[in-house]
Amino acid sequence: MADKENQHFVPQYYFRFFSNDQKSISLLNKRAGNIVKTASIKGQASKSFFYGDADVENNITEIESSFIADLRKVKREKSFGSLSDEEVLSVIRAVLFQWSRTLAKRIDGKRQQDYLIKLMAEVSINNSKNLSPSDRDELLSMLDYVVADPIPFQGLGMTLAITQAEYLMDLERVVIKNRTKYPFIFSDAPAVLINPMQQKVRDRGVLGMLTPGIIALLPLGPRLAIMLYDGNSYKVRGETKGVLNLRALADVDELNKLQIQNSAMAVYFNDYAFSGHLLKLWGAVKKHLNGTPKGMIEEGALLDGDEQREIFHIYDKQLPVMPKFSFLNYEEVEACSYLIDRNRWDGSSYY
Repeated sequence: MADKENQHFVPQYYFRFFSNDQKSISLLNKRAGNIVKTASIKGQASKSFFYGDADVENNITEIESSFIADLRKVKREKSFGSLSDEEVLSVIRAVLFQWSRTLAKRIDGKRQQDYLIKLMAEVSINNSKNLSPSDRDELLSMLDYVVADPIPFQGLGMTLAITQAEYLMDLERVVIKNRTKYPFIFSDAPAVLINPMQQKVRDRGVLGMLTPGIIALLPLGPRLAIMLYDGNSYKVRGETKGVLNLRALADVDELNKLQIQNSAMAVYFNDYAFSGHLLKLWGAVKKHLNGTPKGMIEEGALLDGDEQREIFHIYDKQLPVMPKFSFLNYEEVEACSYLIDRNRWDGSSYY
């Protein structure tokens, strides 16, 4: 195998947070619902040259390595309380970096990326002064064959995710301890962003880093997960000093169903004895697992004085099934609301 060919979009150290023997894991195939009792960690959540050549892979490895100690500290301490602000920022960077780097994220963004590349090509062709009308028409007729290279687009998204992490520093931070007999699972896209408060909003994005109501979730093991949430939008019942003990299996199930929905190909779990229950969870959301990319494009018109201009809006739609947590209290806003900036939201009014 070529140097650095097998490139992981979920790092192997993260798999080991869940593995009983540090070498293998059980998995469920998202599409078919098949269970694999023992799968080697080395071959999971990876593809040949997913990010590019060996130099790019080395850079990504260096970045992800900078997060490990702080993630392990949260996992060890089971609290954010002992972390410095810089360590908290590092954990948030880890969450967003993981969210941005997966195959699921690449699939979700493909339609948007192709649209942008075709739009740029169309503008370039129409504005060129060196093309004859026939050459211009011929090139325009070939736009349907133009597709984007996803690698640089994803690289840009990963860079932005790290730089935007500071925007989530205002969120409340909770460590969730799983006190039930069933474990947390994780997927090949384990970092999940949701916005239950704005779930009625469908015609624009509500998962931006400054959006009121944003929640970020990442499991850190069969018994531990972290949650970042907008304290002006939600109240977490049962939380004490940044720790939430989950004793209701229904809440654990809701968290696990988010992992199934968010995955591209597979979800993983530490104990094969859990496979029967996991299949029930998969069955509960199966009809929503149609593989439709979450990346959306909305086109429209904008009046600029007396001139009409074309505009487009690119965003990610939410997961199809929003969780119903017994510990999360909030009021949904209407579909027509326009909450886009947490700095202007106090939980009851937008100013």
